[in-house]
Amino acid sequence: MTDIQKLRLLFDRLGSDDAFRARLEADPAGALAEIGVHVPEDLPIGTVRLPSKEEVRAMAQTWLGHAETSDTAMLIFFFLK
Repeated sequence: MTDIQKLRLLFDRLGSDDAFRARLEADPAGALAEIGVHVPEDLPIGTVRLPSKEEVRAMAQTWLGHAETSDTAMLIFFFLK
């Protein structure tokens, strides 16, 4: 799976799956691993507060567009507040 496909899957799950959203807030590395994203163990992870499902659905295409035109597609933390 490409990085863009993983990002698309992430946005889809964030926009529709309450259980996944809860796992991402409680265990970011574990939830991201479910969709094939590796988070290094030594990466400090702070509190995760997600945008609403509605905001994710409204902004997903814009975020994907930014990711597709950047050097790296895995800019997944830019929308986490």
